[in-house]
Order: sequence, then C-alpha cells, then structure tokens
Amino acid sequence: MAGAYCKFCDHRCFVYRVVPGSNVTHLATCPEGMALDREKLGVDYTTAVNLMAPEDRVRELRDRADAIESSNCTGLTAAWCPVHGDCRCADPLESMSDAQCPLHAPASSHAAMALLDGEEG
Repeated sequence: MAGAYCKFCDHRCFVYRVVPGSNVTHLATCPEGMALDREKLGVDYTTAVNLMAPEDRVRELRDRADAIESSNCTGLTAAWCPVHGDCRCADPLESMSDAQCPLHAPASSHAAMALLDGEEG
C-alpha cells in the first residue's frame, strides 16, 4: 500500500489477504496491528485467507485446461463440447447439420467421435 503507514509500528507492515465478509484487503504484520485486526475482524494476517501465489494460479489454470483438452466429446445433440466448442447451427432446435458448425457439420470429427462412443443420432 503506497503511503500507508501502520499507526503502531510506523512502517508499511501490511500484507494483502482475503477477509470473508469484509472489504478489508490488507492486514498488519506487527504485533499491535495484528491484535487490532483480531479484535475488529476476528482474524490476523496469519489466519486470514492467503492469496494464491501467481505461479500456483498459473499451474491450476493449466491443469484445468489440460483436463478440458483430454475430455471426451459430448453427444451428437450437444450445444457445447469441451473439445470442439459451441454449436453454431442457425436453428439448433430444428436442424443440427449446418456446414459451418464445429459440432454438427457432416465433416466434423465431433460426430464421428460420438458415434465411436456408441451414441446414435
């Protein structure tokens, strides 16, 4: 926090934390400031929710993306597939065979994969 000095230790002793039910985002790290945070908020910087380190967040997002990429296709009547994306049929309720649709076009590998999994149109 630029310019914010702790009234107890006269230093910038604050760290960012998530405090559920509060809009407070920084907590003091000095003993007196921690005591005040516990009194007012019920937590101090050691017991509040720590923010995820950026490298951990990147790892989590990559893991999620990998899980989606390795997912099987959804069925032939799907409006979305984790592998092929969104249905782009002009009128999905009436016709699921638009040539530009990544799911339902006759040349789409989505339909072929669904048939291989045993689903019928």
